Amino acid sequence: MSSKEGDLYHQLFLAYKGSHADLPAQVCQKNANEIWKTAKEKLKNKEKFIEHINDVIRELKVKATKKKATMLQFQNRLRLHSRCQ
Repeated sequence: MSSKEGDLYHQLFLAYKGSHADLPAQVCQKNANEIWKTAKEKLKNKEKFIEHINDVIRELKVKATKKKATMLQFQNRLRLHSRCQ
């Protein structure tokens, strides 16, 4: 694996871990490995492979952002509720 591929894999792992914060790192790594392996087997063209992995990373980051936004909204509601009492 080239250093560029290593960096891309690391980004995939971090994005997966960020969007699945409830899972242990070991499970996140296993799942990221499976995404990587499946894409590598199906996409023989290196550019298409990289493009696909970048798309997956973007999707995972969107998922993580939505989860964080939901948690912040929940925390704000709790604060507002506790102030009203």
